[in-house]
Amino acid sequence: MAAANAAAANAAAILMAPKSAASGPTAMGDKRTIWAQAIEANKAAVKNSEGGNRPDGNVFFVGSRRGGKSILLNRFLYPEKSETPKPTEGMEYTYIRKSQVTDYERKDVAHLFEISGSDALTAEVSSRDALFLSMRQVTTAAVVIVVDLSKPNEAMDTLESWLNIVRNRTEKVYERLRQRGSKLPDQLKARARKQFVAKPEEGKAPEPHEDAASIDFTGINVVVVATKWDMFANTDAELRRVMARTLRYLCHCAGASLLYVGNLTGNSEQRTAQADRMLMTNFRSLLNFLIFGPSTSGPRSLYGALKLPVQLDHLQPLVIPAGSDKLSLIGRPRGGGSAAGSLEEWREVFRALFPPSGSEVAKATGFDSPAYQPQYAEDDVDELQKRKNDELRAYIEQQQQNVERWKAAQRVARK
Repeated sequence: MAAANAAAANAAAILMAPKSAASGPTAMGDKRTIWAQAIEANKAAVKNSEGGNRPDGNVFFVGSRRGGKSILLNRFLYPEKSETPKPTEGMEYTYIRKSQVTDYERKDVAHLFEISGSDALTAEVSSRDALFLSMRQVTTAAVVIVVDLSKPNEAMDTLESWLNIVRNRTEKVYERLRQRGSKLPDQLKARARKQFVAKPEEGKAPEPHEDAASIDFTGINVVVVATKWDMFANTDAELRRVMARTLRYLCHCAGASLLYVGNLTGNSEQRTAQADRMLMTNFRSLLNFLIFGPSTSGPRSLYGALKLPVQLDHLQPLVIPAGSDKLSLIGRPRGGGSAAGSLEEWREVFRALFPPSGSEVAKATGFDSPAYQPQYAEDDVDELQKRKNDELRAYIEQQQQNVERWKAAQRVARK
């Protein structure tokens, strides 16, 4: 494994290059951003030096702000280190290399991205074709969604929001691929369905999962990591039960894995330190498996090659690889039957025990910005802001019209 000092060097080289060589349609016809050029240059350098023939993996760390994404990424890259990295604002990139099982001279490569910051910023980044789950990335993509258990009121909204972002983003990419006549979208979903198998009995082969028809497969691997379990572990048992079952329901219906981790700072007491390390080891093992595949030439199912201690007990930190849960085990939100309830039922029960905080309401309405706080009111500034917002809205609409006209002209030209 190696972190990406080279990535920073490539980015710096592009930034410092003369304008005629660095970017610009007039010089080289390259209209990509500097960020995209740096990543492409780094990919080329890694492949040329290592000669790997496996498609590069792409992993995105998203989710709760200040929820521990940077620490998770750092622990994945450097298991033996306990430093706490600075929080990320925006999008950060690094990569990891791993020797191939059959040929130690070759290296498999995975590109790691962390998206964090304000809701507006993460929404903007996650909607960009070139930055989040592009057509080139979906084949080998994995998304790690971080949910902060120290902010339980936000957990369900955060997870729902990011699952929807991933689902909508992949469907947008799949639609573009289908328009080109590609069968890749169907192949990716078929692959996910094939890998989503029930936990087999000892000595028996995995069988198709009884809930497979109810799962909304996106075709990419999704891992939900509920962080700061140590700050939630001593809450009321009923709260832990509802939290666990709600997260289990959302993850299972999305075909995602669910893991709890705690004490990200490494300052846990001696009696819990070993358990905390095991939870982090579970995360690294699962992500390594999803990125690089099994360490042997065995089957690619989670049960065929990855041995994780499945834990469904809400009083314990959950460890639930995709496929190891069942709707019948999750049950209904209010009991009374073995079948799981609807999303609306789960949301109603969750909200009753974890009502939205004031900050969540402000965030949902957009009034958490200082620009909307009455104590900061300035008539002249507010009027200028309104005018600039109107100008920006008109500009965006004009650009959208230009794009539509360009697409229409392209369709005519092809005929």
